[in-house]
Amino acid sequence: MKIAVISDTHIGDRVRDFAPCFLDKLGEFDAVIHCGDITTADALHRLQNTAKSFYGVCGNMDDSIISTELPQSKIFTLANLDIGLMHGWGSPNNLGKRVLERLQNEYPKIDFDIVLFGHSHRPFDKIINGVRVLNPGALSGNAFSRFGSWGILEIADGKIKWTIDEIER
Repeated sequence: MKIAVISDTHIGDRVRDFAPCFLDKLGEFDAVIHCGDITTADALHRLQNTAKSFYGVCGNMDDSIISTELPQSKIFTLANLDIGLMHGWGSPNNLGKRVLERLQNEYPKIDFDIVLFGHSHRPFDKIINGVRVLNPGALSGNAFSRFGSWGILEIADGKIKWTIDEIER
């Protein structure tokens, strides 16, 4: 299974639209996961209509339509792995650990294999308390880089392969 993981697209806020080089690749993926801050309902609906399968949460910059359509946290299973999803909040320091802890408190019966988050605009890949915690960075980029980034998550036979793809904004 091949999954596109994106976050912090900030469509209409920081950038006009999804990068064409990203959109051109969407057909290669079994699913798209968005970790929040899509920003506009039009962008959300475009992703939902383009992706074969879509999973997402709202972020702190999302409009009221997105906040009613998407939850603040989500759990689901893909390729027999339990995945937790939340945007994040506050300082980027220890954000992956804070997101993991909050999801574990919200869903105490779930033994997460992967937790995905956004908010920091920085790619992240770390095992915390036995859980692979990942952040694709910001598709829209950030103030410290002229590149945006997104993650490619491949799951095969219970093995996880994670790569970051950078795109010039």
